[in-house]
Amino acid sequence: MSKPSSKLSAAIGKLLLSLLFLVSTMVDFTEAFDWQPGSNGQVMWAMNCDFYGNDFDHVTSIGDACGDLCVANEQCTHFTWANGICNLKAFINDAIATDLNGAVCGWVDHRGAVQLKLFI
Repeated sequence: MSKPSSKLSAAIGKLLLSLLFLVSTMVDFTEAFDWQPGSNGQVMWAMNCDFYGNDFDHVTSIGDACGDLCVANEQCTHFTWANGICNLKAFINDAIATDLNGAVCGWVDHRGAVQLKLFI
């Protein structure tokens, strides 16, 4: 029969391995997408990405106008444009960039007090 301390040690070991795996799948966002300046240097944007959630408004627009719409709204920190809709977003905590084929996402540079991460 094994000692309770050895079972606890095994459980802690499995937990640490799980945490190590989770951390190893996080990649700094600057390596994941080709971020470009836009809206006269006021936003950074990239193709094929999304900031999921935290939408406060949805505006019909072309992709090139989505960053301008975000800049014009003081509440907006991030945006995702997809299928003719500009989704304006307000993040308080970390914004998570994920892959979304055909979409455009970005953030307002001077409001960028959040840290961005990509989970792959």
